[in-house]
Order: sequence, then C-alpha cells, then structure tokens
Amino acid sequence: MKACDIFISTGGFRNLTAILALEKLYKAEIQSIELSGGLFDSEFENKIEVWKNRVKIQCHNYFPPPSHPFVFNLASAHLPTLEKSLNLAKTAISLTSKLGAKQYAFHAGFRFDPEVRELGEVMGSHKLYLLEEAESRFVKHVKALSAYAEGLGVQLLIENNVLSANNLEVFGENPFLAVTPEDTFRLLTACGDKIGLLFDVAHWKVSAKSLGLNLDSWFGFCDPLIKGYHLSDNDGYADSNQPVSRDSWFWSRIDSRKGPVTLEIYGQELGVLMDQINITAEMITR
Repeated sequence: MKACDIFISTGGFRNLTAILALEKLYKAEIQSIELSGGLFDSEFENKIEVWKNRVKIQCHNYFPPPSHPFVFNLASAHLPTLEKSLNLAKTAISLTSKLGAKQYAFHAGFRFDPEVRELGEVMGSHKLYLLEEAESRFVKHVKALSAYAEGLGVQLLIENNVLSANNLEVFGENPFLAVTPEDTFRLLTACGDKIGLLFDVAHWKVSAKSLGLNLDSWFGFCDPLIKGYHLSDNDGYADSNQPVSRDSWFWSRIDSRKGPVTLEIYGQELGVLMDQINITAEMITR
C-alpha cells in the first residue's frame, strides 16, 4: 500500500499561535501539519503566506481561532453561537482553498451549548435540544457550507464525537451528534453524498466503552464514508490524546488510500512525535 501524508496536529500546542507551532514543528523536520485551535493571532493571514510553500497544511475544526473564544456548534439554536460557527467555518474553508488543501473537517454538533471551559472535561448539566431538531439544524447548515466549499474546491468532512462514561452519567443520555455508527451514518447521509467522514479512532474507543459496544461495530455502517483519520490512543475512559503503539487496536482497519492521517498526540516532545510518524508509516503500509 502506498504511504499517505501523515500530519501532526497543532492541537497539542494550545498556548502557542499557529505560526509559532508551525515553526516548532518545521524545525523538527515535520512537514505535514494540521492547524487546530491555539491562540488568536491578528497577523495570521499575512504570516501564513510564507508557509504554504514550505509545508503541507490542512485546517481542522476550530481554526483559525477567533479573538473571543466560543464553542463551535453547527447544531446550536442560539443564534449568536450559530452565526459565529458559520463564519468560522467559512473562514476555514476559504483558508483551506488558499493553502491548496482539499479537505476541511469539523466536529459533529452538540445537543446543547457548552461553555468554553467545559470542553474536554465532564460537562455540567444542560437542557438538551431534541435530537431531531439538533440534527435538522446541523444538516441544514452543513449543506449550505458544502455548497460554499464546493465552489472553492474543498470537500467537507464531519468528525465523530466522543461520549465518555462520565458525560453519559451526567446527562442520562447521549448529548452529542454522531457518536454511534448508526447515528453517524444517518447524519452524514442526510448531509448529502459530497460529505465525508473523518474517523477519530480515539473518540470511538471511548464512546464504545461508554455504551458497551464492540469496537468493530463501527465499520459495517461507516467504513465507506471514511475520507480521513485522526489517530491517538487512550484507556477507553477519556480522550487523552496519548501516543499510538504497534499494538493499538485500529491498525488493521486503517486504509490510508481513503484520505490523510493525522496524529493528535498531545504533551509530547518533538522526538516522540517523529517516532509516532515513523510507527504510523510502518503500520499503515504493511
């Protein structure tokens, strides 16, 4: 199997601007980089011009970060949140096109509007939107964004959400869209045949454990939709963005011909990230 590009996410450099994260990774000879999160930089659009011919870049989800943080949610019924989410997505799509990338991926929506401080943590109790209404809003806005993206030569991918056992206990039900394979298949097919799936294997490992589902149950429904992967590992209880190993559960299920692979490994030295790229290249080309 031909090796694909293996990206490193800047999501692990939350206290840096994208440009500083790019410089750090570039010095370590990492040349496929996914921009995700980080600090607001008012000069980003000017600074990124010099980088688009040096490294391969793609954008993910909450990027470029705005001056005033908010929770990106295309299923929101809160109009200010929805407007900011749509504007951020359009900016990311335009940037993706300018950088010469072909895909922009973002998370499936939430059935509530969490606070910024709650992201990545156990959520506080919130009143949930009805599932059908949240999905309907999400589908409507994704279709509009897809039409915009198609005009710029960009394909949209939706990433499966993660449901921890703690959040399941707090809400008493699943408060996120696109967690199970059935829900993900239904949501993506409703969005239209131009929408692909960014499959986050670590999200699914946690969700499957929380719901008592078999890890392989994902693939019967959703494998044909996959157009890219996010890889990391964890203990099944929390999405902790730990390094992958040759024993990680998902290798036999990765088909790098489907799309790019991104390593979302956080809190590690640059040497470890290089080792992670080498392990991934070895395992996906076997």
